[in-house]
Amino acid sequence: MMTNMSLAHRHVATVDAPLYERVLGDDWHLVEDEIQRAHLQGERVSGRGSAQVSTGSSLLAQLLCRLLRLPRAGTYAATVDVRREGSAEVWTRCFGGYHVKTTQVQLRSGVIRERFRWMEFAISVKPFEKSITYDSMAAHFRVGPMAIPLPKFLRPKICGRESATATGNHVDVSVFFPVNRVLISYVGEFIWSNE
Repeated sequence: MMTNMSLAHRHVATVDAPLYERVLGDDWHLVEDEIQRAHLQGERVSGRGSAQVSTGSSLLAQLLCRLLRLPRAGTYAATVDVRREGSAEVWTRCFGGYHVKTTQVQLRSGVIRERFRWMEFAISVKPFEKSITYDSMAAHFRVGPMAIPLPKFLRPKICGRESATATGNHVDVSVFFPVNRVLISYVGEFIWSNE
């Protein structure tokens, strides 16, 4: 039986709530305000800052980065634009002249689905020490309406952490391809504004 005390502390995100508030549910309040600000409290939010991009040194990593039109290794002025489209969020990350656009939707509590070109990832989203951590759980190859699951030995892996700074947030994301080889990673600092 629930008491009045437990009902008072329960966070219920509405359908109109921002994506990450819905995904994290009761844990949303555990995340720093600066991080919450980056996760679309209105229709659009933008981040400006810089990012250090690293890429894998293998020939395969270099070929995949070019095929996927990912940024080359280097330090970039960077922007992130997040806009709401129905229950989804469209994230456009720009590193110099390179644009990485993904669409994120809630898959279930604690999990988002992020689509990038012809790849789709199920990503666990959890609070950790007032930050948010990201860890991919599954990957699919998309061909039109078909989603072909990739076996574990073929699937890329995404790991990341977003933490608060005095004026914005710090982001650290790595993408590995099979056999735990780095495809691309970036570390950045962003200051956010609602538009």
